[in-house]
Amino acid sequence: MTSNYECLCKKLALLEIATLLKYKESRPSEGKYVNSVGYKDAYRDTLQDKVPYSDIDWDEEPYRNFKLLAEKPPKRLKIKDGHPKFVPISKVTCWSAFIDSFRQLRNNLVHGAKFLKETYPELEDRDEELINAGLAFISFLEDKGLINLQ
Repeated sequence: MTSNYECLCKKLALLEIATLLKYKESRPSEGKYVNSVGYKDAYRDTLQDKVPYSDIDWDEEPYRNFKLLAEKPPKRLKIKDGHPKFVPISKVTCWSAFIDSFRQLRNNLVHGAKFLKETYPELEDRDEELINAGLAFISFLEDKGLINLQ
């Protein structure tokens, strides 16, 4: 992978910490370990207020830079018929589902089973496209003033 992957990993780490610090609703309850960050709880409503999902023109800037997450979201790894298979996630029709897509991108790239590409050549190799879409979405969050990763 390219240095874009390293940049995305760094920005994802910063996004997690910044989200936990800024948005109390993204945190687990008091005394619990942080096993995940509630991105939907932090961003869904504010994004809908600033940019109603139904009003987005995915061919316009900046949306076209991350429309892959809406139109062809990352797949989820599932055990089916005794074997791991990547299966599509639900259609993205709102910010809530879009944030699920972004989270799946993060999970696939950070925790993903890259070794399966050799075993299952039918898997799409679109890591670079997904990395660029993830970087563009994080930039969008910054541009909208929802997060500051500086």
